[in-house]
Amino acid sequence: MEKPCEICGTIFYFKPSQLGRAKFCSKRCLGISNGARQKATGNVFQKGLVPWSKTHAIGMHLSPKTEFKKGMRPVNVVPVGTVKIRRCKGGNRRAYVKVAEPNIWKLRAVVVWETTHGPLPSGHLVHHRDRNSLNDDPMNLQAMTRVEHLEEHRQDFRPRRARAHQTIRA
Repeated sequence: MEKPCEICGTIFYFKPSQLGRAKFCSKRCLGISNGARQKATGNVFQKGLVPWSKTHAIGMHLSPKTEFKKGMRPVNVVPVGTVKIRRCKGGNRRAYVKVAEPNIWKLRAVVVWETTHGPLPSGHLVHHRDRNSLNDDPMNLQAMTRVEHLEEHRQDFRPRRARAHQTIRA
């Protein structure tokens, strides 16, 4: 069926199933129509008008019983010194200690190293000699550069890579 567009007057074709809905020849004409409708009904802010929420936002309290009030602490706050076990990217578990507020966490191995040996030198990291990342005994910790640490663990990575290649070939 054919019909003229209500905006531009162009004749356009539509399916009989769209009989009541087909009014415009294109999305452009539909957009023009929607804009005109919004202006006519007052759904668009004209220049100089201020929305009602702008004047009331400062003192507006929609749910005062459940609002966060000044001086309150969230329920999930933990004290300094708390230890949490987290999973790292490789799946290893590491212990972290909260060292300061508001939310400053450090590896427990680094904290133990720094309390027994002083500050960790720049460019160094803490290595666990027994390869158990949760055993933070000072005798088990060793400061290494990243290159030394990679060399220490290189044999751990090679067998995994070789096993992966074998499973692909098989």
